[in-house]
Amino acid sequence: MLKTKLAKLLLFLFIIGFGGHAYAALINLDARTNNYDNPVSKFFRAGTYSVFPIGKTDGGDYNAWSAWSHGEKGHWLNPYYMESKEFKKVEIGQWTRYDSDLLALDKAENTTFTLSSDGYVKFFIKDNPISDNRGGISLKINSVPIPGALWLFGSGLVGLIGLRRVRKNSLNSV
Repeated sequence: MLKTKLAKLLLFLFIIGFGGHAYAALINLDARTNNYDNPVSKFFRAGTYSVFPIGKTDGGDYNAWSAWSHGEKGHWLNPYYMESKEFKKVEIGQWTRYDSDLLALDKAENTTFTLSSDGYVKFFIKDNPISDNRGGISLKINSVPIPGALWLFGSGLVGLIGLRRVRKNSLNSV
């Protein structure tokens, strides 16, 4: 009975310690609608999250966005913003102009954020006026797993419990 419980605990610790990134959300920011006044708000549990800009080939709706309605080279951008009760408005990316939406996507920056309690995070593009914008940016958000240190702590704790039982049993048999 005890061995079964210990085995389940070890399996659980292994899964959360080495299970990789768990998918949390896909957010598509439309450059014409998702500005500061109309952000995409997403609820997240307390924890740490990684944010990765993704393109159309990876399941997003957008590769990048343009602050101009015409399709000339040198007008594709990739910055986006995040904000929550726990952190002020944060700009991710540079206002560098790229010749194509794919080049802007290739140069887009990943980031992470941590919430100490459950709450909403707002995502948006900061540009005014937005009526001449086109495109957008797609963000894949993954939760970051609990570090492998928990695995080591858990297995050490299980070992100490097992050692205590062995000692207790050997003292009872004497």
